[in-house]
Amino acid sequence: MGSAETATQLRKIEHKIDDLVKRYAEHGVSNQLSDDRVGQFKILDIEDQIPFGWIAADHKIVEENHESAKSAFGSWMKWSIVQLADGWQMGGSGHHFKVEPVANEEGFGQKLVVCVGQVGMFGIVDVNFPIPSGWTYATSAIVKKNRELAEAAFGPGTESFVVQLEDNHAMRGSEADFDIHPDGDLEEKCTHKLLVLMGQVEEFMIMNYNSFVPYGCFLAPHAFVEHNLAKSKAAFGSGTAWFQVQLADGWQMGGSGHHYELQPVKSEEELKHKLIVRLSQGFGPSSVNTTTAKNE
Repeated sequence: MGSAETATQLRKIEHKIDDLVKRYAEHGVSNQLSDDRVGQFKILDIEDQIPFGWIAADHKIVEENHESAKSAFGSWMKWSIVQLADGWQMGGSGHHFKVEPVANEEGFGQKLVVCVGQVGMFGIVDVNFPIPSGWTYATSAIVKKNRELAEAAFGPGTESFVVQLEDNHAMRGSEADFDIHPDGDLEEKCTHKLLVLMGQVEEFMIMNYNSFVPYGCFLAPHAFVEHNLAKSKAAFGSGTAWFQVQLADGWQMGGSGHHYELQPVKSEEELKHKLIVRLSQGFGPSSVNTTTAKNE
């Protein structure tokens, strides 16, 4: 995504954030951030915990928003070099704000983060799987604030999983009622980790069942649909009143003729369409295995 397109996406967020806050509030979701923070960069000490609604900035995000990233460097940071998320670094004005691969393996004193908004969805991946752009390690605090969405990541076959969280905690699957414990209290070794996708909802869309899901989009979990009900209903346009669409986690949603009812899938053979969601800023789970159904 080019810088002009990214700027356009950020403006869309600014224009829609007030409406999003109102819609989310209708469904009890209060983890919104004010519009003046979305797209903002800041520099933290390397050991600082990344705040809710922020992610570690990788070099692609920085390059696409270079002027905003530069503004994070105060006048006293002229010769600073800060860590980016993917083995890259960025220098202050004394280094001409150069973005380049890490040159010194001795470590960093500071890191660059960017505000991207509220939680989009969670995904479970192998513990050694690299974290893609737009995703970050889930902390126990974020999971506790977004329990239903986090639990929705545990699809079929994950009931006994123990997944690693960022802050020396772990979360168990449904067999243990999704308990969260310090990982030092666990006898089992975590073989998977829980990631969280941060971003603002741009739109929901209905696609044919077998269509390829575009980059930056993902099959919508039912908990995510419930938290964005007004926007998901808007995806059902003319001629879709009697549709039943596939969701990510063994659920389906009906059109207006079905009163937009959410329920477990009754018959996969009857599903001809699916509901996908696109987040703004192009942050999408292009390579995360998020326990979705069928061809996803």
